[in-house]
Amino acid sequence: MAARSPPRSAAILLSACSSIPRRASKRGSGCCATFWSGPMSERRSDATITESPDGDGVAVVEELDERALGELCEATALAVADGEDIAWVHPPKQSVLAAYWKGILLAPHRRLLVARHDGRICGAVQLILPGAINEAGAHAGEIATFFVAPWARGHGNARALLEQVEAEARAAGLKVLDFSIRADRKAGIALVESLGYRRWAEKPHYAFINGTFVPGYFYTKTLNGEEPGG
Repeated sequence: MAARSPPRSAAILLSACSSIPRRASKRGSGCCATFWSGPMSERRSDATITESPDGDGVAVVEELDERALGELCEATALAVADGEDIAWVHPPKQSVLAAYWKGILLAPHRRLLVARHDGRICGAVQLILPGAINEAGAHAGEIATFFVAPWARGHGNARALLEQVEAEARAAGLKVLDFSIRADRKAGIALVESLGYRRWAEKPHYAFINGTFVPGYFYTKTLNGEEPGG
């Protein structure tokens, strides 16, 4: 992509993110994050499901231990370095990424889903729920911070993240999902369009990267299959 600078070396990124101390879970070495792989509406308030360190797939996550947080920071940094459309142009410091993801876990209207490949967190997506005072917009949610690290692409992880976030949206009673993406993310655009997202707008000045404006596309999908006004 001409609009972004060359990525930093993977060695630097891995070193920065692996600086997080790792602790052993009660069930042995590895991640002891709280995972829930079913719809949020079915989750008990005291439900704690711990995935094995080598478990793959997509899951809603409520808590992250230090190892899981380190894996998520590493995947985020690698995706940003590859030009992924997730707010940053250059990979931020590990402390910034860690603080960001900890804040997301505390946000009441955000649900975080992560994908695992070969036993490590490789990607994530957020479901942003409508606020309590937004009665007219209570039917619509938003997809944000959607990415898969370069090393885990080509294995269906991105599609699995989107399919699971749609399942969570339906379980939350939402009827519409909105999504925006930079116009240079060709693979992501092809994926969302294959899943039935309809492009309804283009913004010429969507992002400003290395002195150049990059356009972006806005997509929407009705989860019940009905078109607006139908």
